[in-house]
Amino acid sequence: MTHPDDADGDDEEFDEEEVSAAAEVADVAKVLSLGEKYQAEAEVARWQAKREELAYQEELIAHEWHFDGTYSFHEHVTQESADNLLRAISVWHQHDPQRPWTIHLNSVGGSIYAGNSIIDELIAHSLRGGGTHELTIKTRGVAASMGGMILQAADHRVIGRNSMLMIHRGGADGVSGTADDIADVAEWFRRDTDWMISYFLDRTTAITREEFVTKIDRRDWWLNSTEALAIGFVDRIG
Repeated sequence: MTHPDDADGDDEEFDEEEVSAAAEVADVAKVLSLGEKYQAEAEVARWQAKREELAYQEELIAHEWHFDGTYSFHEHVTQESADNLLRAISVWHQHDPQRPWTIHLNSVGGSIYAGNSIIDELIAHSLRGGGTHELTIKTRGVAASMGGMILQAADHRVIGRNSMLMIHRGGADGVSGTADDIADVAEWFRRDTDWMISYFLDRTTAITREEFVTKIDRRDWWLNSTEALAIGFVDRIG
């Protein structure tokens, strides 16, 4: 006859076996779960890489019409037009880190900040700026205001025989606020003008700072192709 206490002991032994078996099953499930997790993460990484590759291919297709390193910038200088140009040269550089670039420029100018972003990026990629691309900018029509400044970023500055260059002080319409606010804006533009003059004079020794200031004093300074060449703001007419 089985003693009641013996029966309880068998139940306890059976319970322990159940717990042990359940723990083993849980461990296996945990291992499988981790494996599935790592597999899923690897799959996501593969899809992400594929998406990035497809995005790059779309960029190539979008810029195929000037994928030879030639870009036509025939517009105002805005953040949108700057972004379009910078996106194009990023794709060019990925595709061929040493290919020469040519930009056909026809612009009356625009945003100082957007223009400076173009200038900085072009100079960084140019041979003159320590980059790997021989950069030519050809003026076709007009390079005015910020457009004329973008022209100066090139290794080779070219102007069409019938094209024009225009330089002037920066300014803003509708300035408002206190006298101090207006004084701050005026001081900002004085500093911007001083930088602009230094930027142009960095490319020529044919004119002094004093002469330059006189040329832009309260007026736009227009130069035809022959005048622009003579004063050193372009390298050749063509």
